[in-house]
Amino acid sequence: MMICRNDLYKRFFKEFLDLVYPDGNAETRTFLSRLIPIRNSLSHSNPISIRDAERCICYTNDFIEGVKKYFYIKGDERVFNTIH
Repeated sequence: MMICRNDLYKRFFKEFLDLVYPDGNAETRTFLSRLIPIRNSLSHSNPISIRDAERCICYTNDFIEGVKKYFYIKGDERVFNTIH
């Protein structure tokens, strides 16, 4: 996962991902890696469980909320249309 590479995480993603995953890169890697098997199943047209669909929705919503919160804190919520 590119987002979880230590150098890229610290340089580009830490500020907003720490809002969602306060324990840092390890926690980010844990949650996002849970999506890999689901993504693989879907990319090969294999079924997923309802629980897996819920997990995708929840984890991606958490990620998006972190981005929105980051831009709100910076005062750029209107620039990037991330108003809560």
